Amino acid sequence: MKLSVGLGLSLFLSTTFFKAQEHISSFNALTITYKFHPKFFLYAEGQSRGIEEYSYPDYYEIKGGLGYNLTKNHKPFVGLGRYATYKEHAINKEEFRIWLQDVIDFKKGVVKFENRFRAEKSWFYEPQTDKSSQRMRYRYRLNVSVPLNAKKDRPENIICQCLR
Repeated sequence: MKLSVGLGLSLFLSTTFFKAQEHISSFNALTITYKFHPKFFLYAEGQSRGIEEYSYPDYYEIKGGLGYNLTKNHKPFVGLGRYATYKEHAINKEEFRIWLQDVIDFKKGVVKFENRFRAEKSWFYEPQTDKSSQRMRYRYRLNVSVPLNAKKDRPENIICQCLR
């Protein structure tokens, strides 16, 4: 039964994928978290995406910051990042962003709720038009994690996550 459900789901997803794709795109990410003190940690992430061409990025981001484990379930963080989009192999738009973030999570039974509050300040530059702008943004994300193959959340479990 498990095999037939898995096989059916795989066939459905692959058919949907191949029908929706006109070309092959790419998404690459590297994330590093380094805990250098019982309370402090460093975070770094790099991403590149090739939407039009598989081998040439249309977008990239480099970001990182410093976090503090206030309690087991409460982690304030300060971060900064650089983001860029490309059109016709030239930078179309650049963004520099700094943010303050607060993550508070809790469990109710096997379900884990992660609440992320973030205040961001961004500066934009469009080199082709020499146009600059800026923005202030407040964001909230709820991440709900549910282990599907066990009663407890462990790294080897299959987790269903819903992000918003």
